[in-house]
Amino acid sequence: MSKILYVHNGDFSKPCANRVQVLNMCKAFKKIKEDITLMSFNCSRDLIKKNYNLKTNYSIVSLKPFLNYYFRSLQLFIKFLKIKNKFRYIFTRDLIFAFLVSKFTNKEVIYELHDLSKDSSWYFLFKRTFECLLKCVTVSRGIEQELMNIGLDKNKISVLHDAVDLNKFNIN
Repeated sequence: MSKILYVHNGDFSKPCANRVQVLNMCKAFKKIKEDITLMSFNCSRDLIKKNYNLKTNYSIVSLKPFLNYYFRSLQLFIKFLKIKNKFRYIFTRDLIFAFLVSKFTNKEVIYELHDLSKDSSWYFLFKRTFECLLKCVTVSRGIEQELMNIGLDKNKISVLHDAVDLNKFNIN
Protein backbone atom coordinates (compact mmCIF):
# COMPACT_ATOMS: atom_id res chain seq x y z
CA MET A 1 0.00 0.00 0.00
CA SER A 2 1.34 3.44 -0.89
CA LYS A 3 0.80 6.71 0.88
CA ILE A 4 -0.83 9.31 -1.36
CA LEU A 5 -1.38 12.95 -0.52
CA TYR A 6 -4.15 14.50 -2.64
CA VAL A 7 -3.65 18.28 -2.58
CA HIS A 8 -6.45 20.55 -3.73
CA ASN A 9 -6.39 24.35 -3.80
CA GLY A 10 -10.10 24.83 -3.19
CA ASP A 11 -12.32 25.87 -0.32
CA PHE A 12 -14.68 23.05 0.66
CA SER A 13 -17.00 25.46 2.45
CA LYS A 14 -18.16 26.55 -1.03
CA PRO A 15 -19.87 23.50 -2.58
CA CYS A 16 -19.34 22.89 -6.30
CA ALA A 17 -18.86 20.00 -8.72
CA ASN A 18 -15.07 20.41 -8.63
CA ARG A 19 -15.01 19.56 -4.92
CA VAL A 20 -17.33 16.58 -5.41
CA GLN A 21 -14.92 15.21 -8.02
CA VAL A 22 -12.01 15.58 -5.58
CA LEU A 23 -13.94 13.79 -2.82
CA ASN A 24 -14.90 11.01 -5.23
CA MET A 25 -11.26 10.59 -6.29
CA CYS A 26 -10.24 10.20 -2.64
CA LYS A 27 -13.07 7.69 -2.16
CA ALA A 28 -11.89 5.75 -5.25
CA PHE A 29 -8.28 5.66 -4.00
CA LYS A 30 -9.51 4.34 -0.67
CA LYS A 31 -11.71 1.76 -2.41
CA ILE A 32 -8.67 0.25 -4.15
CA LYS A 33 -6.89 0.03 -0.78
CA GLU A 34 -4.65 3.07 -1.18
CA ASP A 35 -3.69 5.02 1.92
CA ILE A 36 -4.98 8.47 0.93
CA THR A 37 -4.92 11.83 2.71
CA LEU A 38 -6.72 14.93 1.43
CA MET A 39 -5.10 18.31 2.09
CA SER A 40 -7.16 21.36 1.25
CA PHE A 41 -8.99 24.34 2.73
CA ASN A 42 -11.99 24.11 5.05
CA CYS A 43 -12.28 20.37 4.48
CA SER A 44 -13.19 19.03 7.90
CA ARG A 45 -15.21 15.82 8.11
CA ASP A 46 -18.19 17.70 9.55
CA LEU A 47 -18.17 20.30 6.81
CA ILE A 48 -17.87 17.66 4.08
CA LYS A 49 -20.78 15.73 5.60
CA LYS A 50 -22.88 18.90 5.88
CA ASN A 51 -22.10 20.41 2.44
CA TYR A 52 -21.72 17.26 0.34
CA ASN A 53 -23.61 14.60 2.30
CA LEU A 54 -20.55 12.35 2.08
CA LYS A 55 -18.70 10.40 4.73
CA THR A 56 -14.93 10.41 4.63
CA ASN A 57 -12.98 7.29 5.54
CA TYR A 58 -9.57 8.77 4.83
CA SER A 59 -7.29 11.24 6.56
CA ILE A 60 -7.75 14.98 6.13
CA VAL A 61 -5.41 17.93 6.57
CA SER A 62 -7.58 21.04 6.65
CA LEU A 63 -6.11 24.52 6.37
CA LYS A 64 -7.71 27.93 6.76
CA PRO A 65 -7.73 29.71 3.38
CA PHE A 66 -5.40 32.65 2.91
CA LEU A 67 -6.02 35.37 0.32
CA ASN A 68 -5.99 34.22 -3.31
CA TYR A 69 -5.15 31.10 -5.30
CA TYR A 70 -1.42 31.90 -5.59
CA PHE A 71 -0.93 32.50 -1.88
CA ARG A 72 -2.94 29.35 -1.11
CA SER A 73 -0.61 27.33 -3.39
CA LEU A 74 2.32 28.61 -1.36
CA GLN A 75 0.46 27.92 1.89
CA LEU A 76 -0.17 24.32 0.75
CA PHE A 77 3.52 23.90 -0.11
CA ILE A 78 4.69 25.23 3.27
CA LYS A 79 2.31 22.86 5.08
CA PHE A 80 3.43 20.03 2.81
CA LEU A 81 7.08 20.58 3.76
CA LYS A 82 6.15 19.85 7.39
CA ILE A 83 4.43 16.52 6.58
CA LYS A 84 6.16 15.40 3.36
CA ASN A 85 7.91 12.39 4.87
CA LYS A 86 4.58 10.64 5.43
CA PHE A 87 3.84 10.37 1.70
CA ARG A 88 5.32 8.68 -1.34
CA TYR A 89 3.05 10.13 -4.04
CA ILE A 90 1.59 13.60 -4.40
CA PHE A 91 -1.57 13.91 -6.52
CA THR A 92 -2.73 17.44 -7.33
CA ARG A 93 -4.64 19.67 -9.72
CA ASP A 94 -2.67 22.75 -8.59
CA LEU A 95 0.06 23.58 -11.11
CA ILE A 96 1.97 25.96 -8.85
CA PHE A 97 1.99 23.41 -6.02
CA ALA A 98 3.05 20.65 -8.46
CA PHE A 99 5.90 22.84 -9.70
CA LEU A 100 7.14 23.62 -6.19
CA VAL A 101 7.02 19.99 -5.04
CA SER A 102 8.61 18.63 -8.21
CA LYS A 103 11.45 21.19 -8.17
CA PHE A 104 12.22 21.36 -4.45
CA THR A 105 11.58 17.85 -3.12
CA ASN A 106 12.22 14.29 -4.27
CA LYS A 107 8.54 13.29 -4.10
CA GLU A 108 6.79 11.66 -7.03
CA VAL A 109 4.16 14.07 -8.36
CA ILE A 110 1.10 13.19 -10.39
CA TYR A 111 -0.61 16.23 -11.90
CA GLU A 112 -4.25 16.04 -12.97
CA LEU A 113 -4.93 18.26 -15.99
CA HIS A 114 -8.47 19.24 -17.01
CA ASP A 115 -7.68 21.71 -19.78
CA LEU A 116 -4.80 23.48 -21.45
CA SER A 117 -4.54 27.20 -20.85
CA LYS A 118 -3.61 29.49 -23.73
CA ASP A 119 -1.88 31.81 -21.24
CA SER A 120 1.86 31.92 -22.01
CA SER A 121 2.94 32.06 -18.35
CA TRP A 122 0.79 29.00 -17.53
CA TYR A 123 2.25 27.14 -20.53
CA PHE A 124 5.82 28.08 -19.50
CA LEU A 125 5.24 26.78 -15.95
CA PHE A 126 3.45 23.65 -17.18
CA LYS A 127 6.28 22.61 -19.51
CA ARG A 128 8.85 22.99 -16.72
CA THR A 129 6.66 21.09 -14.29
CA PHE A 130 5.87 18.31 -16.79
CA GLU A 131 9.59 17.49 -17.08
CA CYS A 132 9.67 16.49 -13.40
CA LEU A 133 6.31 14.74 -13.09
CA LEU A 134 5.89 11.03 -12.51
CA LYS A 135 2.64 11.23 -14.50
CA CYS A 136 0.24 13.74 -15.97
CA VAL A 137 -3.35 12.54 -15.77
CA THR A 138 -5.72 14.05 -18.33
CA VAL A 139 -9.49 13.72 -18.36
CA SER A 140 -9.85 13.12 -22.10
CA ARG A 141 -8.07 11.66 -25.13
CA GLY A 142 -8.29 15.11 -26.74
CA ILE A 143 -6.14 16.69 -24.03
CA GLU A 144 -3.73 13.75 -24.24
CA GLN A 145 -3.43 14.36 -28.00
CA GLU A 146 -2.85 18.10 -27.48
CA LEU A 147 0.01 17.30 -25.08
CA MET A 148 1.57 14.91 -27.58
CA ASN A 149 1.14 17.50 -30.35
CA ILE A 150 3.33 19.93 -28.41
CA GLY A 151 6.00 17.26 -28.05
CA LEU A 152 5.41 15.95 -24.54
CA ASP A 153 6.28 12.36 -23.65
CA LYS A 154 3.26 10.07 -24.20
CA ASN A 155 4.63 7.62 -21.60
CA LYS A 156 4.13 10.23 -18.87
CA ILE A 157 0.48 10.83 -19.83
CA SER A 158 -2.48 8.76 -18.62
CA VAL A 159 -6.15 9.33 -19.38
CA LEU A 160 -8.68 8.94 -16.59
CA HIS A 161 -12.01 10.21 -17.89
CA ASP A 162 -14.19 12.41 -15.70
CA ALA A 163 -17.32 10.48 -14.89
CA VAL A 164 -20.66 10.69 -13.19
CA ASP A 165 -21.84 8.30 -10.49
CA LEU A 166 -24.89 6.83 -12.24
CA ASN A 167 -26.04 5.26 -8.96
CA LYS A 168 -27.00 8.78 -7.85
CA PHE A 169 -29.55 9.08 -10.64
CA ASN A 170 -32.75 7.11 -11.12
CA ILE A 171 -32.96 7.11 -14.91
CA ASN A 172 -33.20 4.46 -17.59
